[in-house]
Amino acid sequence: MILSQLFKEYNLPCDNIWLDIYFSDNCKYFHFDPQRFHNHENMIEILRKHHRNLTVIIDCHLKVEENY
Repeated sequence: MILSQLFKEYNLPCDNIWLDIYFSDNCKYFHFDPQRFHNHENMIEILRKHHRNLTVIIDCHLKVEENY
């Protein structure tokens, strides 16, 4: 069961889901962790269909890595 369904089933108010730095792939912003979010486009679409927003938190640092 997806999270949005649980909110609805238990009548829990929720209009926004927040993701902290751990959404990212090895702390590289704008890249979702492929293990935790292997289908993030679908997740975002489901949230949108349930009228929920998604906010990703970006801390004030950038990963230093070649090709990023």
